[in-house]
Amino acid sequence: MKSTRPTVHTRARHHTAPVHFGTSQRGLTSYAGLIPVIKFLDRKLHFTRLFQQHVGHERATNASYALADGVFLVLTALIGGARNLNKCAALWMDGVLRQAAGWQRVPGAAGTAANLGG
Repeated sequence: MKSTRPTVHTRARHHTAPVHFGTSQRGLTSYAGLIPVIKFLDRKLHFTRLFQQHVGHERATNASYALADGVFLVLTALIGGARNLNKCAALWMDGVLRQAAGWQRVPGAAGTAANLGG
């Protein structure tokens, strides 16, 4: 049977295991409410694949981030309450959130702006 997981073609992100919620004090984050949003975008909506199909913007082969990555980061941060790129970058500095989303690293505000600019 063919996998329904979207193919992620960037060096900055990898697939994640299912998230299990517990009551321990390890791995706490104030952004835990975004984890279901991230999983919905990834697993149900297949955001990256859908975005690449409809926008079709290609970056250089040596680029760490695709345009879909920048849009995913900003979209999720906007849902989380960020209102500018600095706040988007600050939100994604949360290690637990990055781990839940599969991001090995994320760009700062300047990197996100450059990524969105193409």
